[in-house]
Amino acid sequence: MAASEMKLLYLIALVLSLMAQPLHADNWQQAVQKQIAAIERAVAPYRDIRQARADGWRRTTAHVPLMGEHWARRDGVDYVVGDALDLHRQSNLIYAEIGGRMELIAVSYVVRIGPNDPMPRGFSGPADVWHVHNLDQILAALGEKRPLIARLGSRWVARNFAQDGNRRLAMVHVWLYGNNPAGVFENLNPTLPYRRLGLGPAYSDGASLDAAQGIALAHPNGCDNELDGKLWLAAVTGQKKRALGRICRQMQAQVRASLDRPPAELNRVAAEAWRVFDEQRFMLLSDDERRRMLSIVEGAGGTCAVVQ
Repeated sequence: MAASEMKLLYLIALVLSLMAQPLHADNWQQAVQKQIAAIERAVAPYRDIRQARADGWRRTTAHVPLMGEHWARRDGVDYVVGDALDLHRQSNLIYAEIGGRMELIAVSYVVRIGPNDPMPRGFSGPADVWHVHNLDQILAALGEKRPLIARLGSRWVARNFAQDGNRRLAMVHVWLYGNNPAGVFENLNPTLPYRRLGLGPAYSDGASLDAAQGIALAHPNGCDNELDGKLWLAAVTGQKKRALGRICRQMQAQVRASLDRPPAELNRVAAEAWRVFDEQRFMLLSDDERRRMLSIVEGAGGTCAVVQ
C-alpha cells in the first residue's frame, strides 16, 4: 500500500475516533457560558425598557406566572427549521416587574418547525430545553367555541406560514439575570414569584414548584395572571369562571396572610394553597375545557398547572 493511501486511512480513522467520543462536559458547559455571555452583551441596552420600546419591542403577553412578560418586534427575526440561531437576534425579550420597575430577566428564541421535525439544536451541549406551541392545535381549540376568532387566526397563519408548512413554534428560554435553580434553559423560573414580592433566597432556595406557584398567587395580580388567559382559551365563562376566581382569591389570601412567617412555614402554606386551588380547578373544568386549556403547549398533560 502506498504511503499516501496509508496517510489517508490514518486520517479517516482519526476523524472517526474523534466523532465517536462524546463532547466533554466541561467543554460544552464552557461553550454555553460563552454563548450566554454573548447574549447578555447583545441585550444589555434593553435592561432599560425604554430602549426596548424605542427599538420597536412591544409586549405580546401579560405576565405569565414563573415566566414573565414576552415582548417582540413586528419586524423580528423569523427562524425556520434548519436555520442557525443568531444569538444577537432574539425572538422575545422577557420582562417582569420587580421592586416597582420592569427588569429584563430572560430572552427566548423561536424556531418554526414542521409536523415531524425534531427539536432545534440551538446551543452547545444537551442542556437547552425546547417546548412547542402548535398553531394548528391552538386554532382547533379556539374554533370549538370561538369560530370567528379561529377563522381570523387561520387566515393570518395561512398568509404568513402556509408557504412552508412550518406551523409549530419551538421555543427555548434563556434566563440571564437572577439565578434559575431549575436551569438556564428551563421554561419556568421558580425564584421569580419570590423576587416579585421582595422575598430573598432564604425563601426561594430549595422551595418546591408548588410553593413557587402558591407564592405567585400572592402577588396582587396573581389570580388574574393565573386565570385570565387560560380560562379564555378554555372558553370558561359565567358561574364557573366566577367560582374559580373565588377559590383563587381565597388561596391568595391565605398565602398573603403568611408572608411574614419564616421561610419554611410560608412555603408550606403556599404549596398547600396551590395544591388546593389546582385540584379544585381540575375538578370544576370539564374534560373538553381542560383539553382546550392544555392546547397552548404541544404534548401537555396532567393538571392545569403545566400550561404556561
